[in-house]
Amino acid sequence: MLDLKPFSELELLQLNAATIGELKRRGVVRTNNKPTGDYAEHLFCTAFGWAQQNNSTKSYDAVSPDGMTYQIKARHFSGGKSSRQLGSIRSFDFDYLAAILFRENYFVERAIIIPVASIKGETHRSTHTNSELFYLEDYIWDWPGIQDATETLRQAQVEPVVKTSSR
Repeated sequence: MLDLKPFSELELLQLNAATIGELKRRGVVRTNNKPTGDYAEHLFCTAFGWAQQNNSTKSYDAVSPDGMTYQIKARHFSGGKSSRQLGSIRSFDFDYLAAILFRENYFVERAIIIPVASIKGETHRSTHTNSELFYLEDYIWDWPGIQDATETLRQAQVEPVVKTSSR
């Protein structure tokens, strides 16, 4: 890990802006937001050969070669935070939820692909965001019909090679 202590706050902000700019140029992220969600989308699409959709596409982020739709969510553990809450789910108009838990250094901790039918009824309503919240707890890897995508995504981090989707 880089030692960032010698940098001033301004230099760190400038480094962050330059890093995000370079990641956008490389096609890894698509926005200036924290890169977690964009990176998760990029990683799943790279690993499984899915077509990443435009930011404005409602309900899903990617489509597999066989036409299945995927909403992609991620959680980045940083600063000692360990909540497993994924981003808001505003509709269930997709076939699979693909999700990643990232360690603080952005290495894949765990990743999973879950049929949407499995998460319905397992979410919690947030009136504040008018959405559903889902917590990616360890026991979910024991659910029937899920695909543990951890090793596939770890391999994509090491050497980004498009693999054929099994869905």
